[in-house]
Amino acid sequence: MNNPAAANPTATPTVTTTYTVTASGPQCTSEGTVTVTVANATLNAGEDQTTCFGDPVTLTATTTGTPGTLTWAPGNLTGSTISVTPAVGQITYTVTLVYGMNCTLSDAVNLTVNPAVTLSQITATPDGTDSICIGVPITLEATALPATATLVWMQDGTPLTGITGDSVTFVPIVEEGSADYTVVATAANGCSDEAGPVTFNFKRCLAVPNAFTPGTDEINDTFGPLLFGGNTEIVTFIIFNRWGEKVFEATPSQQRWDGKVDGKDAPSDVYAYYIVLRYANGEEEPLKGDVTLLR
Repeated sequence: MNNPAAANPTATPTVTTTYTVTASGPQCTSEGTVTVTVANATLNAGEDQTTCFGDPVTLTATTTGTPGTLTWAPGNLTGSTISVTPAVGQITYTVTLVYGMNCTLSDAVNLTVNPAVTLSQITATPDGTDSICIGVPITLEATALPATATLVWMQDGTPLTGITGDSVTFVPIVEEGSADYTVVATAANGCSDEAGPVTFNFKRCLAVPNAFTPGTDEINDTFGPLLFGGNTEIVTFIIFNRWGEKVFEATPSQQRWDGKVDGKDAPSDVYAYYIVLRYANGEEEPLKGDVTLLR
């Protein structure tokens, strides 16, 4: 106190304190008490943040000690947690705590809002409305703003290695069924956007004829699997006559049978074939059956 002997001294307590006053006269003594409640609080507006335009930002203020009312500016929003979506640039949000007998505390947090990245919808060729053959190349295109953004294309959520840019053409490595394609554009400031998915349905496209007519008319002159879409490898292709003798085996230079055995025309008959195909995903499929040679 500034003067403990005065009738009205001034006290500046830092914690809640009870004061006792004693008055003494010639014949008697009297006491009185008074308790001064001291409000005490702390306030923290949180760490500075960096975000992208259009992305909501959550601001949370934490307090300790005497409870009170929190108000944020700009916006005159109340509560310990608020959500804001400011414009591009830098902005400071100040939170004020009013507690006790009109005591106040203030703290501020700075937000840096970077320009957003935008992506157009993906255009695809073929358009994906019908099933396409495994091994057929597809083209995907999307436009990003800013144009300097880096694009990463993904198949079923997995990035496609080495496939970048706003227009990409590649042969999908897939099995039969559907696959989803998306693209993510990321700018130098870390902002990003995603487009898609575009869905393709893939099927194995092949046929093995049941007859052929070797000759010189150039119509159905050779026999072998008909592969549509490419990117499928013939691993094994062997033909046997009715006695189980091998009459043809494919080589890298000769993938189809011309109906000859040791340079001579094989007779009209039914022949057995055994084929092993390897698809782009590494899966192999054996095929067995008969083919009729007609002359």
